Amino acid sequence: MEGDKGDAAECEMAETYGFDHSEEEERDDEDMDIENQYYSSKGLVVSDASEALSGFREVVRMGGDTGDWGFKALKQIVKLQLKLRNYESVRSSYREMLSYIKSADPRNLQKVILKIFEHVSTSGEIALLQVQCCGARGEWGYI
Repeated sequence: MEGDKGDAAECEMAETYGFDHSEEEERDDEDMDIENQYYSSKGLVVSDASEALSGFREVVRMGGDTGDWGFKALKQIVKLQLKLRNYESVRSSYREMLSYIKSADPRNLQKVILKIFEHVSTSGEIALLQVQCCGARGEWGYI
């Protein structure tokens, strides 16, 4: 019985002083965790690129299928993979980044895509700019 009184007093105190955690506060905590993971990973870009890649992948996992942090993390992943000359991974990560188009800020999206094209064009691997697409007659080709 004594424990019940303590629990009731804690609940009453939480209600009185606003200590009750709402779902919104929990989402804010999750967003902060994602943001912290992103900046921790960004800090590793120069010193440990493979660890930075793992960290950015974790940001994407934590953020789900949408969100600004996932888009930013994928942008960093693409840039790192270009730097490491891991071109097959560049293509798949770039495609994954493009899946965030609906949730990304349109102004930032254009800037990011142009910057990635700039990185690719200066990498000497111009074949990366070839995008497989379906033509008007249904045939597959590159542009």
